[in-house]
Amino acid sequence: MLLNSMVNEALLIGLNTDVEVTFRNQETLFGNLQSLKRLWLWILFSDFDVALQMGSLLKVPDELIIDRSVFEIDKENPDSIYNLTGSFLKMARPMLLSIFHRDLTPNLLSYCEEIIQFIETRFPPIAYYTDTDLINETSLRATIVLSAVISLLLAFYGLRYLALNERTSNMRSALGTTTLVAFALSINLIMKNYEKDQIKYPDTLKGDLVNLSPYMCLTVSFLHRLIIRSLSVFYTTFYHRLTAFENGSIMLNSEEKNAVNMKS
Repeated sequence: MLLNSMVNEALLIGLNTDVEVTFRNQETLFGNLQSLKRLWLWILFSDFDVALQMGSLLKVPDELIIDRSVFEIDKENPDSIYNLTGSFLKMARPMLLSIFHRDLTPNLLSYCEEIIQFIETRFPPIAYYTDTDLINETSLRATIVLSAVISLLLAFYGLRYLALNERTSNMRSALGTTTLVAFALSINLIMKNYEKDQIKYPDTLKGDLVNLSPYMCLTVSFLHRLIIRSLSVFYTTFYHRLTAFENGSIMLNSEEKNAVNMKS
C-alpha cells in the first residue's frame, strides 16, 4: 500500500518526466531538483524490491519512465550510492520484466553472469562482506543495494535449478555458494549494526523495550528479503535432494548403499 501511494503520487506530480523541465523555477515549492531525481530513483528501487520479493509485476513499467537519465544520476561520481542504484536498476529492471513477458524467453544464464560481473566491478571483494572484521570497512548504503543484487541472483539460480531442471554440479555449487554468502552477509551485518546501537543508542537495547533499536531496525528492514530468499532456496533444494529417491536414499552412507545394491 505504501509503494502504491508513492508511485501514484510520483506519477501525479510528474517525477517520471524530465525534472529539469517540469519543475524549472519551482524549487521553492518542490525542493531541489537533484533531490527530486533521487527521490524518484528510490521509488523505482522500492518498486523493484517489492516486485522481486512478491513475484509480481513492476508498478512502474518502462513506458512510464519518460526521462531515463534517472538511471545515470551522479554518473561523474562512480562511488555515489545513487550512481550505484541507478546502474543496478538499469541492468535489473529489464531482467525482471522479461520474466513476466509472454513473448520472451529470458536467458537466465546470461542474466546470472551479468549480475556476477556487476558485483565484481561495483562492490569490494566479497570477503569484505563475509569476514566479521572487514565488513566494518563497507558502506551500509551500498550493502542495501548489494542485498537486492544477491537476492536477484538467488532468484534466477532458483529458477534454473528448480523450474528448468538445471541440476549440474556447477549449478549446485553456484547456488550453494551464493546461499552461504547471503547467510554470512546477513549475520555479519546484523552483528555490526547491533554493535553500533550499543555505542550510539544503548538505551534502545534494554530488555523491557518492545521496538528494535535504530540500526537493527534499518538492518532488518532491508535484510529480511535476502534472508527469506536464501532460506527458501536452501529448504527447497534440500527438500528436493532428500526426496530424490531414484538413485536410492541419500541418507544411506556408501557402505549401506553397496549392501542394498548387493541384496537387490
